[in-house]
Amino acid sequence: MTKTIFSIFFFFLLMVGVFTSNKKVEAVAPVLNFSDITSGPATGNTDGNGGGAIVTVWGNNLGNTQGTSSITIGGQAPAHIYYWKNADGTLPGGPADLYTHHKMQEITFSIPSSLTSGTYSIQVTVNGVISNSLPFTVRSGNIYFVKTTGDDNTGDGSWNNPWQTLADVFSGNGKLSAGDIVYSVGVGSSNGLSISRNGRVPGTESQPTSLIMYPNTESLFTGGEGNAVIDNWWPSNYNTQYINFSKLSVLCYGNDPEYPIGFDVIPYGRIVGAEITGPHVYGGYGGAISGGNGIPQGGKYLGIYIHDYGYDTGYDFIPDGNTWTSPPYDGIAGIDCTNCTSIDRFQHLFYVSCRDNTTTCEGYEIGWCNLVNNHILHSLHIYDMGPAHGWHGTISLHDNYLENNLGGGIEFSTTADSTANIEVYNNVVKDQNGRGFQITETGSGNSVFYNNTIYNQSTTGYLDKIDEFRNNIMYDSIGVDFLDRTSGVNSNNLYYSSAGVGQPSWVGTEPGNVMGDPLFNNVVQGDFSLRTGSPAIDTGIATPMVASSFFGILRPQGSAYDIGAYEYQESGSIVIR
Repeated sequence: MTKTIFSIFFFFLLMVGVFTSNKKVEAVAPVLNFSDITSGPATGNTDGNGGGAIVTVWGNNLGNTQGTSSITIGGQAPAHIYYWKNADGTLPGGPADLYTHHKMQEITFSIPSSLTSGTYSIQVTVNGVISNSLPFTVRSGNIYFVKTTGDDNTGDGSWNNPWQTLADVFSGNGKLSAGDIVYSVGVGSSNGLSISRNGRVPGTESQPTSLIMYPNTESLFTGGEGNAVIDNWWPSNYNTQYINFSKLSVLCYGNDPEYPIGFDVIPYGRIVGAEITGPHVYGGYGGAISGGNGIPQGGKYLGIYIHDYGYDTGYDFIPDGNTWTSPPYDGIAGIDCTNCTSIDRFQHLFYVSCRDNTTTCEGYEIGWCNLVNNHILHSLHIYDMGPAHGWHGTISLHDNYLENNLGGGIEFSTTADSTANIEVYNNVVKDQNGRGFQITETGSGNSVFYNNTIYNQSTTGYLDKIDEFRNNIMYDSIGVDFLDRTSGVNSNNLYYSSAGVGQPSWVGTEPGNVMGDPLFNNVVQGDFSLRTGSPAIDTGIATPMVASSFFGILRPQGSAYDIGAYEYQESGSIVIR
């Protein structure tokens, strides 16, 4: 009897092996999404930890502590690892919360001095699995430090003899050369920061200049001397370009001209891992990140956390009509608003435009941003009205999380002479008080809307002249129509309304269309990943530019792409392919 039971058990194990031999089981791979800087020196760090530039990378599945994991550049270990943690916006990390919704971690390390000039790969290894790589170029440049105990006159910018104020260092007085990196050790400003106030701060494509918060320090920037907290002073005169900003905290306040702009962007600039807020902002021409007349071209705006920006008047957004203004401002203690008026129609979270008669503008990227609980009208506002010479290249809006914001969520409108390709993918829009998206493409570039998840919009979404609308989830629980109109190629989208709203009239003829509850994991916590049995799993169409999902999981994991921003993975930390 015992022998018989053993034989049956052995046969069972054998059959399990047969039926599973064609499956590949592996741990979820660590994924690197972006870094704050992409080049810098391998020497010159005088903080006592050796090496050169101090770099931060953000990614998924990296682990909340280092443990037995490792990070390398060019196959070599860093000179020093400052921290390895969840990107939750707390020290010793940067101020941007990229963990709550994006589930990211961040690692800060310094470049080893053994590396010579050239481009190397940054990689992370977790549980024996190696991540993708991010490029980093070792080049010449100086490393400087600014501390409250420093001196702008007698300091030399070293760790032991630092400078004192960022206003002096970035004024354009000749202290900086192209390619230099300045680490602020807990130094901010209550009077803003004007870049190039007295002359050009140098920066080039191969030698960008950077301002980065030093690990385990935080500082607040507020106020301003120009029209923004971080101000691009006289951009047409000094033509400052290629300036990087990493992990800064910015507080805006007031009404125009009381500096309601957070960052006045710099051409080919890079803003990464920043936090911007402004609960007292009421109006003005601009936004948390703003720039026009060709200035925003070529920018990278990655991993930015914008929250509680804009004064909540208590009035609902009304999309019709020509005024688009709120009632008179009732003032806030400590702010003189005798003459304040609301110009909410022209104040947005991102307001970057190419409004210029003579300059074509190279496209830019907005990715992995967390935009929640903002009360200024419109979020990702890529719009040109009036004179504009058009965009070229690529405008990419991807992997952003938007929740409980006022006005339009993702919207762009380009002029007829624009040749830019528009890419909108892997974005999540939840409970938008306005349209989840409003897209009008009148230029000659290709415009696509792929793998986005839209959950509840208070005003019907709008599409006009877009080329492709594929793999998107549209979920309604409040009784608002999904789409006002559409054009171009539409396929493999999922529409579901628990409030009984009918699908658009053309859905019945749309190829690959999917009906039914998408079965999100946790809507309350903003987790729109898919549960087992979701009709969105393996029913999408391949969209090559969307090689990975919102959490960095490679597509496809099954027989086909999943619909929506997330790619389904099997239970726990194991993926079955």
